[in-house]
Parts: sequence; C-alpha cells; structure tokens
Amino acid sequence: MSHTTRSKTWFVAQSLAALSAMVFALGGCRGPTPVDVLGSRTAPEDDWFCDAGSAGDWVCVQDPALVANPQPRQQHQSAIVPDSPAGQESSHRLVLGWRPGDYTVQLIALESMSAADEFAAEIRLAGLHRVRIESGGQVLYAMLLGPYTDRGAADRAVAGLPQNVQSLEPWVRKIGPLQEAMRRAQ
Repeated sequence: MSHTTRSKTWFVAQSLAALSAMVFALGGCRGPTPVDVLGSRTAPEDDWFCDAGSAGDWVCVQDPALVANPQPRQQHQSAIVPDSPAGQESSHRLVLGWRPGDYTVQLIALESMSAADEFAAEIRLAGLHRVRIESGGQVLYAMLLGPYTDRGAADRAVAGLPQNVQSLEPWVRKIGPLQEAMRRAQ
C-alpha cells in the first residue's frame, strides 16, 4: 500500500471515528421528556404577564386575563398606575413624552386621586396610566391606555376591553391636546 493510499485511509478512518463520536454524543441527548424542575403553577394568583417597558426594562403584572389573552405590544404598553408619588410623577413624565400626533384611550376622568386609584384597583387593567389634567377650570385625574400610533389601533384596543370598561364609553383622543391639559394642571 502506497503512502498516499495509507494517508487517505487514515483520513477516512479518522473522519468516520469523529462522525461516530458525534452520532453517539447526540444520541445521548435523546431521552425522556424534560421534567419541569420549577414545578407547575398551583393557583391563579401565580399568573404573571410581562412586557417590555418603554425604557427597555420589563414590566410585569399579576393578571390572569392578560396571561390567558396576551395583547401585542402595539395595542398594549405596560405601565401600571404606580402607587408611590415618585411613580406617579414618572407616569406623568412618560405620557408627556409620547408623540403628540399619536392616540390614547381615555377610560374615565375622576375628580380625586383616591377615586382614580379605586377605579384602577377595581378594573385591574395592565397598561393603565393616571395623569392630572385641567378641563374647564377643574383638575381631574384621567385614566389612560396607550399610546397607539393610529386611530385604528386605538379603536381596536377599545374593542378588546372588558364589557364593563366599554360601557364607560372610552374616548379615543389625540395625545397632543391631552398633554396641553396636563401642562395646565401642573
């Protein structure tokens, strides 16, 4: 056997050995269905919905309705009505930063912050923002969803709301005039 033939034979043998080793190694990956080592959910209060926030962070809410029927980001922006005064201010700044030509859905405007907080706790909608506005010389607390890039997206968001919220006749409105009302209330 010539040196060239031996080199080719050795190369083929080495290639077959490497191929056999890979097949054996990959075959070892087969096995029973993976086991859920974290355990399964045990109660509805374990259901969380998470969405990317506007600043690249993650915002998570315990909301079984959203877990069962997640909404695409274009229809749902996760920012929850915050409980702390600092959080309330950041929600206000967030809405002031929205593009004036986009749309929002105003669910309701209430005369007191506590009434707005009770409303938010009762309806438990993710993506709800509370802002102070001035309307007709009166300071109100508007409950908003959004932003939405066009009127159609905002209308679809309204159509996807629970019936008890739709019965409030939410107002699809441009963000620019809302921001002006927010500035007047400061």
